[in-house]
Amino acid sequence: MLKLLVAFLPKKLFLTIFLILITACSTPSETDTPESPTEAVQETATPVPAEPTPLPTREPIPEVLIRIPVPASAEQTAANLLAAEHPPLDRYRLAQELEGMTRAEQAPDVPLNPEYQVDDRLDFMINKDLKGDYRPLPARLRHISDSAYWWVSVTANADDEEIIAAAQNFEDEIVKINRLIFGNEWSPGIDNDRRIHILMVQEINWGSKYGYFSNINEFPTSVEPNSNQKEMFIINLGAVRIDSIAFAGELAHEYHHLIHWNHDSNEDVWWNEAMSELAIFLAGAQPKKIWGTNNAMIFSQQPNIQLTSRPEVRLGEEDLSNFAHYAAAR
Repeated sequence: MLKLLVAFLPKKLFLTIFLILITACSTPSETDTPESPTEAVQETATPVPAEPTPLPTREPIPEVLIRIPVPASAEQTAANLLAAEHPPLDRYRLAQELEGMTRAEQAPDVPLNPEYQVDDRLDFMINKDLKGDYRPLPARLRHISDSAYWWVSVTANADDEEIIAAAQNFEDEIVKINRLIFGNEWSPGIDNDRRIHILMVQEINWGSKYGYFSNINEFPTSVEPNSNQKEMFIINLGAVRIDSIAFAGELAHEYHHLIHWNHDSNEDVWWNEAMSELAIFLAGAQPKKIWGTNNAMIFSQQPNIQLTSRPEVRLGEEDLSNFAHYAAAR
């Protein structure tokens, strides 16, 4: 057909028609607008899960403690300290070496055969403020039991029947159990008397203090000027009833200190107090209460205190850590 057109049509007209046909053939036919490349990918691509955020890694915990080498000299020093003897404080030797006192001058000034009677009067040196302020305190002998003299300060209120009941329980229970478990006190002791002395006072400024044992009473006044030169301890009547089991526990506590001094006068404070708390337990008494709160409750509020060390200084009434130490020891 193209040959026919070439033969019969003029050359210019042929070229015009040819160009029109070429242009028409090259124009694309109408179709649906294709989706954008991005949308097409989103419909056809499989979703790829996001990679999880890596967790922080921890340094491996060593299986053993890291030891830092110490010099051989330090090891030797430690061995020497462990093997060394630690003698107790010798007040007699100090008096001889520091004051030039002879052994004869150190003899106690006590009667050879003391004979006390009920209603006898005697002045005792006591630690009035529990901080070393010793003052004389007049007392009257109210009762004599098999193992003890029972003195009461003249300013204290105490019923005779309650004193007798406390003394009977002391003889039947406290003395027997303490001597069975811990041993005996020094007897006849510094005062040449097989009985011990129990002094009951009513000191309102002692607060929650139940009493105390002081080993200075085991020395003559020439060595310890504030000594009473007796095997004794002091109990505060303002804490609990005299005929109560709690009072019996306090008697057991202080009596143990008296016994323990005779067997190991150089004992650590924490262990000594722990054994006195054991004496309270053996007496059947409950843990002590401080202003309505017992020691165990105070300890529960600060259980991380160190068992094998405790302050040896007097603490203020607002500092309850001392009572927590008692509970820890118990």
